[in-house]
Amino acid sequence: MGDRGLLRGVGIRGDGPARRTRRIAWMRERRWIAMGVVVAVVALVLDMLLAGVGHLLGGIVAPDHDMLYWLCSFTLATSAVASWSMFRFLICQGVSRRTIVTTQFAGNACIAAAVGAVLTVVAVVDIVVIRVPAWQIFVGRAEMIARYPYTLSWNPRYLSDEFGRTAVPMLRINWLVLTLAVFAFLMMAAMIGQTLGELAARLQVRGVLAALAVAFVVALLYGWLVPSGIRDTVDRLLAFMMGVYQRGVGMGLEFAYSLWPLLGSMVVVSLLCGTASWLLIRRREVRPGIEAMA
Repeated sequence: MGDRGLLRGVGIRGDGPARRTRRIAWMRERRWIAMGVVVAVVALVLDMLLAGVGHLLGGIVAPDHDMLYWLCSFTLATSAVASWSMFRFLICQGVSRRTIVTTQFAGNACIAAAVGAVLTVVAVVDIVVIRVPAWQIFVGRAEMIARYPYTLSWNPRYLSDEFGRTAVPMLRINWLVLTLAVFAFLMMAAMIGQTLGELAARLQVRGVLAALAVAFVVALLYGWLVPSGIRDTVDRLLAFMMGVYQRGVGMGLEFAYSLWPLLGSMVVVSLLCGTASWLLIRRREVRPGIEAMA
Protein backbone atom coordinates (compact mmCIF):
# COMPACT_ATOMS: atom_id res chain seq x y z
CA MET A 1 0.00 0.00 0.00
CA GLY A 2 2.91 2.35 0.64
CA ASP A 3 3.36 5.38 2.83
CA ARG A 4 1.15 7.62 0.66
CA GLY A 5 -1.74 5.13 0.71
CA LEU A 6 -1.35 4.70 4.48
CA LEU A 7 -1.55 8.46 4.99
CA ARG A 8 -4.71 8.67 2.86
CA GLY A 9 -6.20 5.79 4.84
CA VAL A 10 -5.88 7.68 8.11
CA GLY A 11 -7.14 10.92 6.58
CA ILE A 12 -3.78 12.70 6.18
CA ARG A 13 -2.92 14.16 2.79
CA GLY A 14 0.46 13.20 1.41
CA ASP A 15 1.24 16.47 -0.35
CA GLY A 16 4.85 17.38 -0.86
CA PRO A 17 6.44 20.47 0.68
CA ALA A 18 6.20 22.48 -2.56
CA ARG A 19 2.50 21.75 -3.00
CA ARG A 20 1.81 22.51 0.64
CA THR A 21 3.50 25.92 0.49
CA ARG A 22 1.67 26.82 -2.72
CA ARG A 23 -1.63 25.86 -1.09
CA ILE A 24 -0.85 28.01 1.97
CA ALA A 25 0.07 30.98 -0.23
CA TRP A 26 -3.06 30.61 -2.33
CA MET A 27 -5.34 30.30 0.73
CA ARG A 28 -3.84 33.53 2.07
CA GLU A 29 -4.28 35.25 -1.28
CA ARG A 30 -7.98 34.31 -1.54
CA ARG A 31 -8.77 36.66 1.33
CA TRP A 32 -7.46 39.60 -0.64
CA ILE A 33 -9.27 38.52 -3.80
CA ALA A 34 -12.53 38.41 -1.86
CA MET A 35 -11.75 41.79 -0.31
CA GLY A 36 -11.13 43.33 -3.73
CA VAL A 37 -14.45 42.03 -5.07
CA VAL A 38 -16.31 43.26 -1.97
CA VAL A 39 -14.74 46.72 -2.30
CA ALA A 40 -15.75 46.82 -5.97
CA VAL A 41 -19.36 45.83 -5.25
CA VAL A 42 -19.68 48.31 -2.38
CA ALA A 43 -18.18 51.10 -4.50
CA LEU A 44 -20.57 50.34 -7.36
CA VAL A 45 -23.60 50.27 -5.06
CA LEU A 46 -22.65 53.54 -3.41
CA ASP A 47 -21.98 55.16 -6.78
CA MET A 48 -25.35 54.12 -8.15
CA LEU A 49 -27.15 55.25 -4.98
CA LEU A 50 -25.42 58.62 -5.16
CA ALA A 51 -26.36 59.04 -8.81
CA GLY A 52 -29.92 57.90 -8.09
CA VAL A 53 -30.33 60.42 -5.29
CA GLY A 54 -29.00 63.14 -7.57
CA HIS A 55 -31.46 62.10 -10.27
CA LEU A 56 -34.39 62.22 -7.84
CA LEU A 57 -33.33 65.68 -6.69
CA GLY A 58 -33.46 66.91 -10.26
CA GLY A 59 -29.76 66.86 -11.00
CA ILE A 60 -26.88 64.51 -11.60
CA VAL A 61 -24.20 64.15 -8.95
CA ALA A 62 -20.68 64.16 -10.41
CA PRO A 63 -21.86 63.73 -14.04
CA ASP A 64 -18.33 63.57 -15.44
CA HIS A 65 -16.92 60.84 -13.21
CA ASP A 66 -15.55 57.54 -14.46
CA MET A 67 -16.16 54.71 -12.01
CA LEU A 68 -13.32 52.71 -13.54
CA TYR A 69 -10.71 55.11 -12.18
CA TRP A 70 -12.10 54.74 -8.66
CA LEU A 71 -11.96 50.96 -8.97
CA CYS A 72 -8.38 51.14 -10.26
CA SER A 73 -7.46 53.12 -7.14
CA PHE A 74 -9.19 50.59 -4.87
CA THR A 75 -7.55 47.67 -6.68
CA LEU A 76 -4.12 49.30 -6.46
CA ALA A 77 -4.55 49.91 -2.72
CA THR A 78 -5.79 46.36 -2.06
CA SER A 79 -2.88 44.83 -3.99
CA ALA A 80 -0.36 47.08 -2.22
CA VAL A 81 -1.66 46.18 1.25
CA ALA A 82 -1.69 42.48 0.37
CA SER A 83 1.88 42.64 -0.92
CA TRP A 84 3.04 44.49 2.19
CA SER A 85 1.25 42.38 4.81
CA MET A 86 1.34 38.82 3.45
CA PHE A 87 5.11 38.39 3.48
CA ARG A 88 5.64 37.80 7.21
CA PHE A 89 2.97 35.11 7.51
CA LEU A 90 4.02 33.24 4.36
CA ILE A 91 7.74 33.29 5.15
CA CYS A 92 7.03 31.96 8.64
CA GLN A 93 5.07 29.11 7.02
CA GLY A 94 8.05 28.15 4.84
CA VAL A 95 6.72 29.60 1.57
CA SER A 96 9.50 30.63 -0.81
CA ARG A 97 9.83 34.17 -2.15
CA ARG A 98 9.32 32.97 -5.71
CA THR A 99 6.03 31.32 -4.73
CA ILE A 100 4.92 34.51 -2.96
CA VAL A 101 5.54 36.65 -6.06
CA THR A 102 3.88 34.23 -8.48
CA THR A 103 0.89 33.75 -6.19
CA GLN A 104 0.44 37.50 -5.86
CA PHE A 105 0.62 37.80 -9.64
CA ALA A 106 -2.10 35.17 -10.02
CA GLY A 107 -4.13 36.84 -7.28
CA ASN A 108 -3.91 40.18 -9.06
CA ALA A 109 -5.18 38.57 -12.25
CA CYS A 110 -8.08 37.03 -10.31
CA ILE A 111 -8.94 40.37 -8.67
CA ALA A 112 -8.85 42.17 -12.04
CA ALA A 113 -10.97 39.47 -13.72
CA ALA A 114 -13.52 39.31 -10.88
CA VAL A 115 -13.91 43.07 -10.53
CA GLY A 116 -14.00 43.47 -14.31
CA ALA A 117 -16.76 40.86 -14.57
CA VAL A 118 -18.79 42.57 -11.83
CA LEU A 119 -18.32 45.97 -13.46
CA THR A 120 -19.29 44.66 -16.90
CA VAL A 121 -22.44 42.99 -15.55
CA VAL A 122 -23.43 46.23 -13.83
CA ALA A 123 -22.77 48.13 -17.05
CA VAL A 124 -24.97 45.71 -19.03
CA VAL A 125 -27.80 46.11 -16.53
CA ASP A 126 -27.32 49.86 -16.45
CA ILE A 127 -27.11 50.50 -20.19
CA VAL A 128 -29.45 47.78 -21.48
CA VAL A 129 -32.03 47.36 -18.70
CA ILE A 130 -32.21 50.48 -16.54
CA ARG A 131 -31.36 53.08 -19.21
CA VAL A 132 -31.23 55.96 -16.75
CA PRO A 133 -28.52 58.46 -17.83
CA ALA A 134 -27.85 59.50 -14.23
CA TRP A 135 -26.78 55.93 -13.40
CA GLN A 136 -24.28 55.60 -16.24
CA ILE A 137 -21.18 53.95 -14.77
CA PHE A 138 -18.90 54.40 -17.77
CA VAL A 139 -18.59 57.95 -18.99
CA GLY A 140 -14.88 57.73 -19.74
CA ARG A 141 -12.24 55.77 -21.57
CA ALA A 142 -13.45 52.19 -21.16
CA GLU A 143 -16.83 52.89 -22.70
CA MET A 144 -15.34 54.94 -25.54
CA ILE A 145 -12.94 52.12 -26.39
CA ALA A 146 -15.85 49.66 -26.42
CA ARG A 147 -18.06 51.94 -28.54
CA TYR A 148 -15.53 53.18 -31.08
CA PRO A 149 -16.24 51.58 -34.47
CA TYR A 150 -12.54 51.01 -35.33
CA THR A 151 -11.29 49.94 -31.90
CA LEU A 152 -10.17 46.49 -33.15
CA SER A 153 -8.33 47.89 -36.16
CA TRP A 154 -4.53 47.89 -36.07
CA ASN A 155 -4.59 51.44 -37.46
CA PRO A 156 -7.85 53.02 -36.25
CA ARG A 157 -9.20 55.87 -38.38
CA TYR A 158 -10.31 59.17 -36.97
CA LEU A 159 -14.03 59.72 -37.38
CA SER A 160 -13.47 63.13 -38.96
CA ASP A 161 -11.52 61.48 -41.80
CA GLU A 162 -14.57 59.44 -42.81
CA PHE A 163 -17.54 61.51 -41.70
CA GLY A 164 -16.06 64.99 -41.71
CA ARG A 165 -16.98 65.46 -38.05
CA THR A 166 -16.27 63.80 -34.73
CA ALA A 167 -19.74 63.87 -33.16
CA VAL A 168 -20.87 60.64 -34.85
CA PRO A 169 -23.33 58.58 -32.75
CA MET A 170 -21.79 55.35 -31.45
CA LEU A 171 -24.84 53.65 -29.96
CA ARG A 172 -23.75 50.01 -29.94
CA ILE A 173 -21.22 48.72 -27.44
CA ASN A 174 -18.91 45.72 -27.80
CA TRP A 175 -19.19 43.93 -24.45
CA LEU A 176 -16.16 41.71 -25.07
CA VAL A 177 -13.99 44.76 -25.77
CA LEU A 178 -15.40 46.43 -22.67
CA THR A 179 -14.53 43.42 -20.50
CA LEU A 180 -10.99 43.21 -21.89
CA ALA A 181 -10.44 46.95 -21.47
CA VAL A 182 -11.63 46.90 -17.86
CA PHE A 183 -9.46 43.86 -17.13
CA ALA A 184 -6.40 45.57 -18.63
CA PHE A 185 -6.88 48.75 -16.60
CA LEU A 186 -7.40 46.84 -13.35
CA MET A 187 -4.53 44.42 -13.99
CA MET A 188 -2.11 47.30 -14.49
CA ALA A 189 -3.38 48.95 -11.31
CA ALA A 190 -3.01 45.69 -9.34
CA MET A 191 0.55 45.06 -10.56
CA ILE A 192 1.60 48.64 -9.78
CA GLY A 193 0.06 48.19 -6.34
CA GLN A 194 2.04 44.98 -5.79
CA THR A 195 5.29 46.77 -6.60
CA LEU A 196 4.41 49.75 -4.42
CA GLY A 197 3.64 47.39 -1.53
CA GLU A 198 7.06 45.74 -1.82
CA LEU A 199 8.73 49.15 -2.13
CA ALA A 200 6.87 50.42 0.95
CA ALA A 201 8.10 47.41 2.94
CA ARG A 202 11.69 48.24 2.01
CA LEU A 203 11.38 51.96 2.76
CA GLN A 204 9.72 51.40 6.16
CA VAL A 205 7.31 53.93 7.66
CA ARG A 206 9.47 57.05 7.53
CA GLY A 207 10.60 56.29 4.00
CA VAL A 208 7.01 55.81 2.84
CA LEU A 209 5.92 59.12 4.39
CA ALA A 210 8.89 60.91 2.82
CA ALA A 211 8.14 59.34 -0.60
CA LEU A 212 4.47 60.39 -0.37
CA ALA A 213 5.48 63.94 0.56
CA VAL A 214 7.89 64.16 -2.38
CA ALA A 215 5.28 62.74 -4.78
CA PHE A 216 2.71 65.28 -3.53
CA VAL A 217 5.09 68.21 -4.02
CA VAL A 218 6.12 67.00 -7.49
CA ALA A 219 2.46 66.65 -8.50
CA LEU A 220 1.75 70.20 -7.34
CA LEU A 221 4.76 71.67 -9.15
CA TYR A 222 4.52 69.49 -12.26
CA GLY A 223 2.91 72.21 -14.35
CA TRP A 224 5.57 74.76 -13.37
CA LEU A 225 8.69 72.61 -13.47
CA VAL A 226 8.07 70.68 -16.71
CA PRO A 227 7.95 72.59 -20.04
CA SER A 228 4.68 72.43 -21.94
CA GLY A 229 6.24 70.55 -24.85
CA ILE A 230 7.47 67.76 -22.60
CA ARG A 231 4.11 67.66 -20.79
CA ASP A 232 2.28 67.26 -24.10
CA THR A 233 4.60 64.44 -25.14
CA VAL A 234 4.14 62.66 -21.82
CA ASP A 235 0.37 63.12 -21.94
CA ARG A 236 0.18 61.72 -25.47
CA LEU A 237 2.36 58.75 -24.52
CA LEU A 238 0.23 57.94 -21.47
CA ALA A 239 -2.93 58.34 -23.55
CA PHE A 240 -1.54 55.97 -26.19
CA MET A 241 -0.72 53.41 -23.50
CA MET A 242 -4.38 53.56 -22.48
CA GLY A 243 -5.61 53.08 -26.03
CA VAL A 244 -6.15 56.69 -27.10
CA TYR A 245 -4.70 58.25 -30.26
CA GLN A 246 -4.53 62.06 -30.28
CA ARG A 247 -3.89 64.64 -32.96
CA GLY A 248 -4.31 68.38 -33.16
CA VAL A 249 -4.03 70.94 -30.39
CA GLY A 250 -6.35 72.99 -28.22
CA MET A 251 -9.95 73.07 -29.40
CA GLY A 252 -8.99 71.10 -32.51
CA LEU A 253 -7.82 68.05 -30.55
CA GLU A 254 -9.26 64.81 -31.96
CA PHE A 255 -9.30 61.29 -30.53
CA ALA A 256 -9.33 57.75 -31.90
CA TYR A 257 -9.46 54.62 -29.73
CA SER A 258 -7.86 51.18 -30.02
CA LEU A 259 -7.79 48.15 -27.74
CA TRP A 260 -4.37 46.86 -28.82
CA PRO A 261 -2.10 49.52 -27.24
CA LEU A 262 -3.98 49.04 -23.97
CA LEU A 263 -3.46 45.26 -23.99
CA GLY A 264 0.20 45.72 -24.96
CA SER A 265 0.67 48.19 -22.11
CA MET A 266 -0.89 45.70 -19.71
CA VAL A 267 1.62 43.02 -20.72
CA VAL A 268 4.61 45.38 -20.49
CA VAL A 269 3.54 46.89 -17.14
CA SER A 270 2.82 43.44 -15.69
CA LEU A 271 6.25 42.11 -16.72
CA LEU A 272 8.09 45.18 -15.44
CA CYS A 273 6.21 45.28 -12.14
CA GLY A 274 6.55 41.52 -11.68
CA THR A 275 10.31 41.77 -12.23
CA ALA A 276 10.58 44.74 -9.87
CA SER A 277 8.57 42.90 -7.20
CA TRP A 278 10.86 39.88 -7.48
CA LEU A 279 13.99 42.04 -7.17
CA LEU A 280 12.54 43.82 -4.13
CA ILE A 281 11.36 40.68 -2.34
CA ARG A 282 14.60 38.73 -2.85
CA ARG A 283 16.31 40.53 0.02
CA ARG A 284 13.25 41.40 2.05
CA GLU A 285 13.45 40.31 5.67
CA VAL A 286 10.82 40.05 8.40
CA ARG A 287 10.69 43.16 10.59
CA PRO A 288 8.32 42.51 13.52
CA GLY A 289 8.00 46.19 14.36
CA ILE A 290 7.03 47.09 10.82
CA GLU A 291 4.98 44.06 9.78
CA ALA A 292 3.14 43.30 12.99
CA MET A 293 -0.21 43.59 11.21
CA ALA A 294 0.54 40.69 8.88
